[in-house]
Amino acid sequence: MLQQFIIDHQNDDVAQLALQRNRYPMLSDSDFRFCLQQIDGRQRTRDKLPTFARIDGWLYPPRLNLEQCSSERTARFKASLVKAVSNQQSAVRLIDGTGGFGVDTFFMSEFAAETHYFEQNTDLAAIADHNFRLAGKSIHCHAEPFSLSSLSVSGLLSLSDGVPTTNRQWGASSDEQRMIAFRDYLSSHGVTCTIRKSRGEDILAACGMLVNSLNKQ
Repeated sequence: MLQQFIIDHQNDDVAQLALQRNRYPMLSDSDFRFCLQQIDGRQRTRDKLPTFARIDGWLYPPRLNLEQCSSERTARFKASLVKAVSNQQSAVRLIDGTGGFGVDTFFMSEFAAETHYFEQNTDLAAIADHNFRLAGKSIHCHAEPFSLSSLSVSGLLSLSDGVPTTNRQWGASSDEQRMIAFRDYLSSHGVTCTIRKSRGEDILAACGMLVNSLNKQ
């Protein structure tokens, strides 16, 4: 019933729909809020994430997460670099240490033999896991912070520099020097690591380590 409601109202003005709450007594307040979030998410990302918008049943997180995620164009660019690495190596294993909505993970996984997604926000991780399964993606989802103990297999690692926040639940953004030191440590142990700029600030910097890896080969 919820999915049909979302489809029936996918083009409605969300603000106006919210004011018409009394017209839909068959929906609980939580279900109605969920439907509004899904309709709003699809509308906001139709141009940014066109592939997802075409999939019925795709779930969308709150607005802030959508603002922070990569665009499909950016994610496909990153995926092209993973593809280039996969042409040089027999079995690429991809680890996305800050998976978020899973946009980068989704597209980069196409060229990886094995993909691991890490996200400490359990609600966001559950949404990504649902979407990956819906699309038939064999991505290992871990609803937990990424840590060195997660590196039981070597591979490509994608990290994010984080978004400045005062939300203590998730902590502050990582200091740039700490991120660089962590990247260098991983690289010294045979893990090709990228540092993604938040909100797509600098796509080249986000994938710089992959480019460097290719140049050395």
